[in-house]
Amino acid sequence: MALGAEDVPGLRWPDVIGERGASTTVPAGTVVESLPRLGSVSVLSWDRGDPHGNDRPVRASDDFLLALLSAATRGRDLVVADVPRTPGPAAECLLAATTVALLVVPADVRACAAAGRTVAWLRDHVDDVQLLVRGPAPGGLAPDAISDALGLPLAGWIRAEPGLAAAYERGDAPGGAARSPLARFCRDFVEDVLHARSVARRAS
Repeated sequence: MALGAEDVPGLRWPDVIGERGASTTVPAGTVVESLPRLGSVSVLSWDRGDPHGNDRPVRASDDFLLALLSAATRGRDLVVADVPRTPGPAAECLLAATTVALLVVPADVRACAAAGRTVAWLRDHVDDVQLLVRGPAPGGLAPDAISDALGLPLAGWIRAEPGLAAAYERGDAPGGAARSPLARFCRDFVEDVLHARSVARRAS
């Protein structure tokens, strides 16, 4: 929904788990290449499900998640996972395969306090944890103050973006405008991640 891709054909989580739930080896060509695609980006997400609420929750096994991640990394330059903020088997499985974790924190005191409980958990699984502060800052809380409070390096600060909520409701992908604060941050951050990975590969 966030990317406006509900009508794009391809496999969603219920399709993938239903067909491959017991598998420990997932060929990239059978799953990754069958995902909904927007330009150069492939997306794996849930569908809307049963509007009457009759869906049964289904959890992929850790072996399946690791196999799927392995297949995705073999076929793509970059894999991004939206990890829940609370511990759980799926989240910890994803974090174990993560190179860089980006913690997004709104610029207010309560959000900063809540994020503090997440930082230690992330550090248990990921060596490189960075902070993205999201505006607005109603009380004037500075990004550097949040960075100091959480003990995380500041990857960036995104100011409030007029029209973002309305664009989301229309099904327009966030950051679709090249000059938007979100687009600029994402472009720079991805370039930094890919550059750091390239340097590490050359060094090894």
